[in-house]
Amino acid sequence: MKRLAILAVAMFVVSMLFGGNVKAYETITAWEVYEAAENAPEIINNGAYFIDVRTTEEFLWVGTCELPDGSTPWNIPWKLWGYEFSETDGKVKAGGIVVKELFLSLVKRTFPEGSILVLMCRSGHRSTFAAEYLEEQLGEDYYTIYEIDNPLKNAENGKGGSGGFQGSSSVDPNDKGYRGYPERLPFCSETTEHPCVAKYSSEIGDASDSVSWMDSGLPMTQTVDKDKIWLYMAK
Repeated sequence: MKRLAILAVAMFVVSMLFGGNVKAYETITAWEVYEAAENAPEIINNGAYFIDVRTTEEFLWVGTCELPDGSTPWNIPWKLWGYEFSETDGKVKAGGIVVKELFLSLVKRTFPEGSILVLMCRSGHRSTFAAEYLEEQLGEDYYTIYEIDNPLKNAENGKGGSGGFQGSSSVDPNDKGYRGYPERLPFCSETTEHPCVAKYSSEIGDASDSVSWMDSGLPMTQTVDKDKIWLYMAK
């Protein structure tokens, strides 16, 4: 009973820190998530869970978020890396294959009903679709769901696309490499410990601005907990 009481209080604190949920899922910026975890570190992975829905290749090779307590997100992909064969020209195209049934199954068996879930992908597209799918399959009262994205972009096109871990584009149109880095946005030009701490939560100037984890200057890591990776969880 004591454990349940502590969990209930922790979940209430999370809800207050995240501003309260008024619909099935809410868009939240990377900095707001990090700030909430800093203010109440004991709640992460104890009633509130951070899920990276990118492919495991992205999760391991590009890196993932490092939370204030040193922990990392769970990795339950919305898509798996795969290949598609064109029926018109017979060519092979590399891309992602949506595995929504697997995603739903792993989420349900891993996180108890009533949990708070924070979903994140590379740019905000997959996390939006994943949040919508959880709502569709389970109903908006099963989980309290947040997805890391740009709220203006999410409202504009309903599919996100300027948030997540790396954001969706670079200021340099010729830059095809790693996306997302501090000082990419116009209002993040000052060199501080967290370049956007003063303005990230409240001043998103345009729907095309990215508010990704990397843009925010938040810590990342390539050290992961294998027990939070879906391939090991599925055994």
